[in-house]
Amino acid sequence: MRTELVESLITAGRLSPRAAVARVPLGRMAEPDEMADALVFLASEAARPLAGQVLSLDGGTSVFTGGVPYEPTELATAPADTALALRVMGDDDNRWSALAADAVDGYSAVVDASALHAASPWQAVHRAAAAFVREHPASASLTVLLPEAPAEDDWQAAGDLGAARMLIATLACELGAKGLRINAVTVAPDATPQTHGALLRYVAAPAHNI
Repeated sequence: MRTELVESLITAGRLSPRAAVARVPLGRMAEPDEMADALVFLASEAARPLAGQVLSLDGGTSVFTGGVPYEPTELATAPADTALALRVMGDDDNRWSALAADAVDGYSAVVDASALHAASPWQAVHRAAAAFVREHPASASLTVLLPEAPAEDDWQAAGDLGAARMLIATLACELGAKGLRINAVTVAPDATPQTHGALLRYVAAPAHNI
């Protein structure tokens, strides 16, 4: 977090910005305003679907397991009030189409629901991510909707869903340097844009270090 203390350490030469982001896939520290925005969101009615969850504003640090250090990003961060140009993909039953928002020169974001209908969520996530990367070379977000955990005795489905989550974490680490943010939200069968729309727009929006 780029607090006043951290900023003073950088200015004094006691902390290297390069070292500070070496484990951050997005290549930058979170700003205090981003933390404040998250706290306001969590305290609001918009966060009603959330309970007992951990929202990590760490640019992917919590899913990074080591390897080559990340360099500080040279990409400018979109202002928090940038309009959201959001597309909904893989929505076979037209359940999530109301989320779409067509903003001229807005921040590009995709919500993909294909894993909710697929026999293999892992393969659905793979296809969604590949299509997303082909279309967005930099500075965009992909939010994947995942189904709830299957019954305990359905180990194949559980394994596939676990692989989907692992793939999302891996892609977040690989693509963060391009400003491409990939996250997932688990939704219940009765979830709708009315109950989860604000949450999904928050996750998809620009200027969030998540």
